[in-house]
Amino acid sequence: MKLLEFIKLSGTAGVSTNQLAYNKNYSMEDVTALVDSGKVLVSHDNSRLIHPAFAPIHHKTRDSAGADVQCLEDVTIKPGEMVCITTNLTIPDHMQPDEMFIIAPRSSTYTKVGTIILVNSIGIIESDFPGNVGFQYVNIGTKQVKIKKGTDIGQAVCVQFRQMFPYATVERNGGIGSTDK
Repeated sequence: MKLLEFIKLSGTAGVSTNQLAYNKNYSMEDVTALVDSGKVLVSHDNSRLIHPAFAPIHHKTRDSAGADVQCLEDVTIKPGEMVCITTNLTIPDHMQPDEMFIIAPRSSTYTKVGTIILVNSIGIIESDFPGNVGFQYVNIGTKQVKIKKGTDIGQAVCVQFRQMFPYATVERNGGIGSTDK
């Protein structure tokens, strides 16, 4: 599955005014037909088209701090290679400006997936992050690691924070590293 462009739709062809993601090669009729056929579904918490093969992000138990995140496509990481794995994690509409996600590998990633580690140990994803969140992994082993789409590749923990220092008036222009361009 490729990353899809996010646009605002105006209720055309029976589609609501929610933000929907779609490939520019699809017409509105194509998007409606995909939704109607069950080949994609609209996630209610963030109003994006998601293939039904991917489970909605959820906590596995009542007391789980982290919610499991899945990779959206098959990925092969060669020894020593660093790859940004696109996931099904996006910022939910109900996330508040004083909340953020801490993203981390699952405790079983090394044994279930392979010899990969998260490049930045953990990631901080603010509420204004656009699009799908990517997890940057590096293969520290001697053999390539193959990850199938739909694999639980990490977890996201939502935490509330308080800013302690003054902030610049920079606005986010994109994803990783975009605030210091």
